[in-house]
Amino acid sequence: MSKIWNYFTLSGRIAFCKECDYKKDFPPRAPTTTLETHLKSKHPEQHKQFLDQSTEVKEKSNKEKEKQMTLKRSNRL
Repeated sequence: MSKIWNYFTLSGRIAFCKECDYKKDFPPRAPTTTLETHLKSKHPEQHKQFLDQSTEVKEKSNKEKEKQMTLKRSNRL
């Protein structure tokens, strides 16, 4: 799940910004790009936090993939 939801709440099909009165129709499986754009333009400090959190998750995922590849290689030997 995207870290963008730390800054928005979803009620039915409407996403609400936790920082201001912004709301956006948000149908199921919609991309979160619009929400991130709002965060970036209206709440730059929160957007920076969001980017830091997202980078942290990606780095963690990459480390897990590296571990899996190492295990696969060692099992072949």
